[in-house]
Amino acid sequence: MLRFCVKPNRKLKKLQAVIGKRVRSFDLPSGYSCPFARDCMSRAVEVNGTRKVVDGPDCKFRCYSASQEALYPATFAFRQENLLALKECRDKYDMASLLLAAIPNAAEVVRIHASGDFFNRSYFDAWLKVAWERSDLDFYCYTKAIQWTIVGRIPDNLTITLSYGGTQDECIPDAKELGYHTVEVVREPGILVLDEDDSHAYYGTEDFALLVHGVQPARARL
Repeated sequence: MLRFCVKPNRKLKKLQAVIGKRVRSFDLPSGYSCPFARDCMSRAVEVNGTRKVVDGPDCKFRCYSASQEALYPATFAFRQENLLALKECRDKYDMASLLLAAIPNAAEVVRIHASGDFFNRSYFDAWLKVAWERSDLDFYCYTKAIQWTIVGRIPDNLTITLSYGGTQDECIPDAKELGYHTVEVVREPGILVLDEDDSHAYYGTEDFALLVHGVQPARARL
């Protein structure tokens, strides 16, 4: 059985106040479900009975949710259970069925992955099927799985933000020609508007930036 997070984090609470709708998220473990991560590649790894964050070789900024998973074992556990359950599915149809059955009744908006990403194409396609079938809900996400976004039609109630800093950045120009918008992680404010409440990701009308946040490794640089 999959589990959605029914207690929105601080950012999602801000979004709820802006749009006047109840937001719920579906989460997977950071790093373990992020095949195209590079600049933010981090994982919570068990070492001698406790978890610590291990950064990838090209890490420029540590994923905040990996730090969260190292700090809170129960958080890591339910995200890992979600990932394992999905990987046991035979195909996208089984995945979609599990996801549809798990969506909370109170949800009006679903953020796909407050942590994690699309770990394979079948899983990405499963979410497309979910969005088609639940046209009464709004869905949105960030992803570095750029190649899967430029093939086929995306449901109107699913907003996808393309995230720079992955191994498929070269695909972003082609995706932007199809109307997608992008996000960059920055250390300080610049030209791009900053999104502090997920509203830019939800509405998906322009490129924007996110300020790096959370505990950062001393060697990380942007």
